[in-house]
Amino acid sequence: MKKRWIIITLLIIISAVVFWIYSNFQDSNGENNKSFEYNENSINFKIIEQTDTNRLDGPHLFLQVSTEKIYQCSNFGIEGNVETKDNLIKVSLGEIIKPNICETFLGPAKFAKELDLREGEYALEFYSNSQIDRYRLQILKKEIIIEDSKSTFSKTEQSIIYRIPENLISVTCFRYPHTCENEEEIIDELCPILFSEVEKIASPAEDELIDRGVFGRCDKEGFERGTCKYYYYTQEFNKLNQTIYASENYTLKFGHKANCTGYDLYYRNIDTWLGHRIVVR
Repeated sequence: MKKRWIIITLLIIISAVVFWIYSNFQDSNGENNKSFEYNENSINFKIIEQTDTNRLDGPHLFLQVSTEKIYQCSNFGIEGNVETKDNLIKVSLGEIIKPNICETFLGPAKFAKELDLREGEYALEFYSNSQIDRYRLQILKKEIIIEDSKSTFSKTEQSIIYRIPENLISVTCFRYPHTCENEEEIIDELCPILFSEVEKIASPAEDELIDRGVFGRCDKEGFERGTCKYYYYTQEFNKLNQTIYASENYTLKFGHKANCTGYDLYYRNIDTWLGHRIVVR
């Protein structure tokens, strides 16, 4: 009986290995063929704005393109090129690129490129074989507007992208829950103090930013819980850095670590418009 189960187990393992080899190395048909037919609504695109923690020079715009089709690996790519001349942005899309090593999750094929654009009006064109999709793009100080002029194989769910305001910072602070603590000990003593200290050097931002999307670690749920807030900050970064690290020395009735585990009780994070990121645990 035991011998039979060993044989069955070996057969299962062998079958799994054969399937993995077949899935990752076949290249003649189906998903693994590099050729791709760009038909109606076969690609999605979006424009995002994000900061760079390496350059520290403010937000950058990126074009992200993905296929509607889902592939067996999440790291399939799209051959692509972006050319910008005057007020024309030309995006040329080619074949699907199969990765050498397959990441385990399913996902679309993707292409991304940074856009070096100033404020103004642009024509955004997607080229694939003999097809051309056209959009009108307005880059404004507070928002980006996308209007569809003529599209067949591409689409976007975006019409307005709100930009990250200059000098915006996000401050996140919350207390880790430890189920082994007594109820009377589960009190957030640190975060209210930290937020009040930040407000001594920064101005609270308008509430309308909450619905515009995520910046830093802040999202709408965090605002509702009171664990993150937006501010405008124009002083030197070092002062902000000192403010968050000073929170490690606050005098707290229940301390900075959980008595039952010895682990830290608080998470603190600040992201700046320029790209600085401070994390204190």
